[in-house]
Amino acid sequence: MSFDFIIPAEHPALAGHFPEKPIVPGALFLDTLSRALGQHVGRHLCSAKQLRFTAPLLPMQEVSVEYTEKTASDYRFTAHVDGQPVAKGVLSTVTGSRSPPLIDRGEHAVTTNANALYDRLPHEGDICLLDSITDYDSQNIYCLTKKPTTCPLQHEANLSAWVALEYAAQALACHGILNAANSGESGSISSAWIIGVKYLHCLKDFLPQDNLEAYTIAARIIAHQPGIASYEFSLSANNTCLVFGQLNVAFEKRSH
Repeated sequence: MSFDFIIPAEHPALAGHFPEKPIVPGALFLDTLSRALGQHVGRHLCSAKQLRFTAPLLPMQEVSVEYTEKTASDYRFTAHVDGQPVAKGVLSTVTGSRSPPLIDRGEHAVTTNANALYDRLPHEGDICLLDSITDYDSQNIYCLTKKPTTCPLQHEANLSAWVALEYAAQALACHGILNAANSGESGSISSAWIIGVKYLHCLKDFLPQDNLEAYTIAARIIAHQPGIASYEFSLSANNTCLVFGQLNVAFEKRSH
């Protein structure tokens, strides 16, 4: 069983991700894929696992998706562009028995404006989703987002819970910059992208937006090596966890 889709070049999230070299955010890919697959199978998909992004997706590339029913609740898929795989994994109709991670607030309880960090990230404009970092140390980070209604990843005025993937990715990139700066490195990143999702559970279909000033992103590093890190994260609003998961992120430092 299969279907195709295309992310249009004029999507508002693409201009600043990345400037002059637009690449489709993993969250936008996953949101589009899950809606299309859900329509084909007639079910609502709310979690992902064993997900790998094997190549970047560019705007206007036709994505061909093949899928099979793995279990009563799980669907395995592979996405190709021009015959080459760009992503594969499992989407599910259930969130399973995992609980949101408990993440320490970190040793540095100071508010850091995120704008200074975006100067060292390949993001510009509305796709810069974070407002401030409120707590962090070498292992943990807490962030507040900008007002949800300004997020360019909305679809038909709704903000899918899958969008948490991009919020988390930006928090992890900021954590990498802060850690690099604290170790005496430049801390500038030329690119940062999600290469894997061990699991991602959406406890709501959509993220709330009305009368809400910010989401809270909490993340903890689990393992890292040069250029790659694994994190647990949660996205919450009004002290209620909405999405949580574990991601692998690759970073490429900016050369000088």
